[in-house]
Amino acid sequence: MNTLAKGKRHELECRKLLEEYGFKVFKPIWNRYGEKDIFGHFDMIAINSLYVLLVQVKTKTHTKKVYNDIKAFEVPRNVIKLIMVRMPKKVFKIIEVK
Repeated sequence: MNTLAKGKRHELECRKLLEEYGFKVFKPIWNRYGEKDIFGHFDMIAINSLYVLLVQVKTKTHTKKVYNDIKAFEVPRNVIKLIMVRMPKKVFKIIEVK
């Protein structure tokens, strides 16, 4: 399986997980030139009655640069920035970026 297909599969798993917890999830439509990140950093936006989540999905690990870029992105208080790292056995490690 190539990297793009693996990333899309992990994003779908993340989306389903968030929907199971009652979030409505927005993911930009993929085009043939590659996916468009939201604000240049995030793969999807998830909302419920209390929170807005900006989510970046990674496979196995994330880099310090990704973390620092997301950390520098300013958001209102009710918005949470997450990096969801897909680990083996369909488990996600959730890192809140403050």
